[in-house]
Amino acid sequence: MATKINYEQMIWALADFGRSKLSITEMVPVIAQFLAWGKLSAAGTLPTEFRLEQFGRIIGGPSVEPFIRVFSSLAEMESLGRNRKAFVSDTRALQNLGPTGLSKILDTLLMTGIFSSTTNYVEIFDALIEVRSDRSSEFISIIPNEVAMLMARLVGTGENDRIYCAYDGSLLLAVQAAKAGHQVFYEVTRISEWPLIANILCDINIETSFSDPIRSPAWVSAGELRQFDGAIGCPVWGEKRSRMDFDDFFNRFPDNTSNSEVIQTRHLLAHSNKRVAVAVPVGLLFRAAGGEQQFKESVVRNQWLKSVIVLPPGMLNRTQIQFAVLVFDKSEKQNSIFFMNVRGEEEFIEDRGRGKRRLTNIDRLIDLVNSPMDTICSRLVSADECAAQNFNLLSERYVQTSERQKLISYLEGKQTVPIKEIADILRAQAFGEIDESNGEDYLPDDFYEVSVSDIDGGLVRNAQKKIKIPMKHSYSAEELLLKAGDVLLSIKGRVGHVGLVTEDHAGNLLPGQMFVILRPKSKSIDAITLFRFLRSPVGQGLLEERTAGASIKMINTKDLSSLPIIIPSDRDRKEVRNVHKRALNLQQQISSLTDELRELETSLWSI
Repeated sequence: MATKINYEQMIWALADFGRSKLSITEMVPVIAQFLAWGKLSAAGTLPTEFRLEQFGRIIGGPSVEPFIRVFSSLAEMESLGRNRKAFVSDTRALQNLGPTGLSKILDTLLMTGIFSSTTNYVEIFDALIEVRSDRSSEFISIIPNEVAMLMARLVGTGENDRIYCAYDGSLLLAVQAAKAGHQVFYEVTRISEWPLIANILCDINIETSFSDPIRSPAWVSAGELRQFDGAIGCPVWGEKRSRMDFDDFFNRFPDNTSNSEVIQTRHLLAHSNKRVAVAVPVGLLFRAAGGEQQFKESVVRNQWLKSVIVLPPGMLNRTQIQFAVLVFDKSEKQNSIFFMNVRGEEEFIEDRGRGKRRLTNIDRLIDLVNSPMDTICSRLVSADECAAQNFNLLSERYVQTSERQKLISYLEGKQTVPIKEIADILRAQAFGEIDESNGEDYLPDDFYEVSVSDIDGGLVRNAQKKIKIPMKHSYSAEELLLKAGDVLLSIKGRVGHVGLVTEDHAGNLLPGQMFVILRPKSKSIDAITLFRFLRSPVGQGLLEERTAGASIKMINTKDLSSLPIIIPSDRDRKEVRNVHKRALNLQQQISSLTDELRELETSLWSI
């Protein structure tokens, strides 16, 4: 029985022939061209004189010219159709590899017997993408294969649908849609051999246009964008595009935004008269900036948004950015939106170790999207409920996880009040760097900025970072000066850290930009009670469910203002005081023991 070839290991071994000469980004396309050449040769598609097995072993030959000539001939071979352009070679890469390196690739492929009737060329293509994405900073496909399969199947609902696909990171989306039997029209800005390599190795037919979909869309008919049965894509994440950089002759972009995720999603929506699936970072789901908020409100009110599927971090090769799949359907009105949060669900997520995860059970996911039902990780939500949440599309807002259910059960029957009713919420302010060369006047006193590291045992200690306050900001600084009884809460970065300001450390302290000041204004809840509640498991759970962010975690001030605070009974207040006093005593003992330990450890052989 023949040994099964590990295609990924084979590609890494072939790439080793170019070590110190070419990067992985440069090496893998050369290997891909050899593999496509071998497949066409084994299938008898090429004339005999151009077949890989006939090319022979020329190890140690004096020149790379035979390789350049054969790739040039393949690139001009009319019988290959548009796929011939897969062999337009990087002459510099071939010359850097040299005749020895190229011959070693050829010889290795011939000796492994890889071009046989049992070869799985689709797996070879997947391995090529995996190797190239593993160490390359330039992605030809951001989305992993499993998510690409999910998105392609959600969009292509009929047989032989015409599917439009766009953007440089969307190759696997186009491949999966084509493998599902659909006609795929792929538009990509960067000229690349990869869509054509995919056609050859996967026996598919992706029709590719190399053009900028936003500036100069290629699929146009009679002055209008061509309409497809579905559209699919992964926009460029985090990029800004000035509206001055392109003309919009097709009225695609009603939102006042430069955000690429919104602009490129709008383009996909303009090209489809049925379903659209798009992968976006979760930041888009909760950001409330003007144009982004306008976009989310529009797709909900137009009843286009069908599903929001939030995936966990660790799905991507080179980043922990968390992303979601948005599914739209313009062919029928969506009276409700199906939210799914598969973040911690073993039914859908396989843990690969080292923080990496893989999507599984795709058939079940597709069934749920097409026939929505409330489950432990999903819920059907009305447009009115979404509007009440200010069109925040984070699934955590609507799907009650087991942790959320525990919180709800605990809060039932408790008297609560929104935090904004019992405390003023003051945002920290950046006062800028000291620059005496600009002639600006500063307040004579020194001030100190509190960071998370200045909170010890929940109490704000003496801050280390000295700052100066410009005279023009004196009023703002005075309002933000920390007072005894203030509670600091970090809402950006290390979200959820809570610090109490005491009489001992009030003074010329100002909060760092990650904080808000909670300044109690109600007799029903004093500073100590508020401080202890926010540090409690219930308080931390409530803060966590309001936390959002793809790379930097944060809590929106509006979301914070509605955070429910339990109004304690007289008995509870007394218990809070007792716990607080005991905690401070223990903290003082810990501090004393730490100092004593430090002195003991430095007492021997001290300098």
